[in-house]
Amino acid sequence: MSKFSIDARVNWFGIKPEMAVALDRVIALFFRSGFDCRITSAIRPATLDTFSLHPFGYAFDAVPDAGWTKEYWERLRFDLAHELGPQFDVLAHDAGSGMHMHVEFDPKDNEAFQTWKARERKAWAASKAPKSPVLVPPSSPFARA
Repeated sequence: MSKFSIDARVNWFGIKPEMAVALDRVIALFFRSGFDCRITSAIRPATLDTFSLHPFGYAFDAVPDAGWTKEYWERLRFDLAHELGPQFDVLAHDAGSGMHMHVEFDPKDNEAFQTWKARERKAWAASKAPKSPVLVPPSSPFARA
């Protein structure tokens, strides 16, 4: 019998309704396939190396049973993508934390969403740019003696 679990450290506070629907479909597909499903990540802070929709509540990560072959991963990714439809991206990848299914809401045909995402990506990129030093005029009370 398949089982479902959520890691204790997973933060769901702020997850978007679209992702709740996706989670239901992901769990159902895992169960129909006869595999356990464990959610390992949902809302989390932004990282410095990759832009992600996790901080905004539009993504979560799931892992099935251990010991999967590449063919199993690709089949599950394909089935999840088909089940969720074109409004979602489904990736089977290892982004440094181990192989997992990354599921995110990313409607390519929604101009408002894509405009918001582009603005957030730009802000993220600016936040990781090297900061220039603050120049303090010698007459300032904050200048060092």
